[in-house]
Amino acid sequence: MFGDLVIWKELIKYSKDNEKNILFVSNDRKEDWCQKVNGIDLGPRKELLKEFKKETKNHFYSLTINNFIQKISEIYSVENIKPLQDEVKLIEEEINKSIAKHKLGATELEELRYKLLELEKELEVTYREKKILDIEWNNYWASDDFDTCDLEFLKNNREKNEVKIKTIEKEIMDLKGLLNKMNDSLELIYADL
Repeated sequence: MFGDLVIWKELIKYSKDNEKNILFVSNDRKEDWCQKVNGIDLGPRKELLKEFKKETKNHFYSLTINNFIQKISEIYSVENIKPLQDEVKLIEEEINKSIAKHKLGATELEELRYKLLELEKELEVTYREKKILDIEWNNYWASDDFDTCDLEFLKNNREKNEVKIKTIEKEIMDLKGLLNKMNDSLELIYADL
């Protein structure tokens, strides 16, 4: 539902910015987009047409993909549109499979983004710790008082810090990769809205 509103606002913005009429081609035929009587799609809701005209001074209309293919084929006298309609059907099936396979809820995505922020904060703290350890390391070597216990302690802490930095950086990189894949999947899934 929220995605529909975002798309609607983007269509209005594009039309207004470019002074263009909009033909929206989508198989999303829910009742918030189109007028239906006894299950028959009568086209875009009248309220949407009025709102669009009022906001943009332009026209809006929407068609399903198959209706769009039908109308274009009539205009350009294309006779055999069955292969194209079959291909559209196959693509829709693939999208639906993808949706089922990658059922990614907004909460799961948000949880991963939150985890990424937490890891980035932890990495920032670990970098600060590294700077402090580097200063202590340089101070140790600059002093005349060499204590092997201090040296071992500093050396161990620096090594632990470096391992921690590498581990967090890898987690962040992996998480960013996963988030990118999820975003790509969501874009593919919602491209048909």
